[in-house]
Amino acid sequence: MRYIHLNPVRARTVAAAEDYPYSGHLGYLGRRAFAFLTTDWVLSQFDARVGVARRRYVRFVADGMYEGHREEFHRGQEEARVMGTDRFVERSLSAAGQTGRRPPPLEQVIKAVCERLQTSEQDLARVGRDRLAARARATIGWVVLSAAAGTLTGIGILFGRDVSTLSRQVGQIERQAAGASAQGRALRSLRNAITQA
Repeated sequence: MRYIHLNPVRARTVAAAEDYPYSGHLGYLGRRAFAFLTTDWVLSQFDARVGVARRRYVRFVADGMYEGHREEFHRGQEEARVMGTDRFVERSLSAAGQTGRRPPPLEQVIKAVCERLQTSEQDLARVGRDRLAARARATIGWVVLSAAAGTLTGIGILFGRDVSTLSRQVGQIERQAAGASAQGRALRSLRNAITQA
């Protein structure tokens, strides 16, 4: 759990886990309530008193900051976003505002991004520092992560790129997409077109 909550910090998207608004970490801290997240069991592993448990949980998460890459957390089944009974998965996705819609195939994401950025799939794997290709790879990574269609490790392997560099570039795309600029709107539009196709 702490590994997942520290991913945005390791990717340099945020300075601290509590700064990332898209994970359940804020729920464990008691700062936000999520309909799909129950924190009692996890916090009870730290102490029976909620305040003490939260302080110990914060320390536990902070102690994981220097763990580094853990390969066992980067592989799994395609539809392993939520684990549980079918009913639980449906309720969880519904509470999160998602449907059971399958993520788009990686080939579809790559094709759509290449068309939008006017680059070729061959350019994405070429050795060199082509800025357009780097932006296209990062955009592909961002869409893939947003749609739960794969992992950055898989994207890095596919294009022969370092995952940590790719992760930083995806973080930049994510920050741009969150903004109100024309570029942010264009990124969100592209993602929506791909994921809802």
